[in-house]
Amino acid sequence: SVSVRAAIQDLPTRERLPTPAARDNERPVLHVRREETGYSFSKIEDVPSDIIASVITGVLRRYGQTAQDEMVRTAARELGFRRVGRKIEEAIEGVIRELIHKEAVRKSVDNILSAS
Repeated sequence: SVSVRAAIQDLPTRERLPTPAARDNERPVLHVRREETGYSFSKIEDVPSDIIASVITGVLRRYGQTAQDEMVRTAARELGFRRVGRKIEEAIEGVIRELIHKEAVRKSVDNILSAS
């Protein structure tokens, strides 16, 4: 009689099932779908403030009230930036201040933004 181990070893690689130890060592692969905005800027200085404003108001329309720090991260991602550095944060927060001044956006005392 042929042992199970020997039978498995005789199978072509693509037909073998991973051993429990191999499955435990694997990392799950996550595929995250996100809406493509079409924006691809290499520097925040290249982004017109009206585009940043459009992204901010679009996020508020889609998601409703949003904390300001989360808005900065979300707007940066939608503009095509993977990380939020000081310059990106300052640019987006500057546009948020302009939108608040124009009364297009409201800001609560606990830094929650909402569309006006």
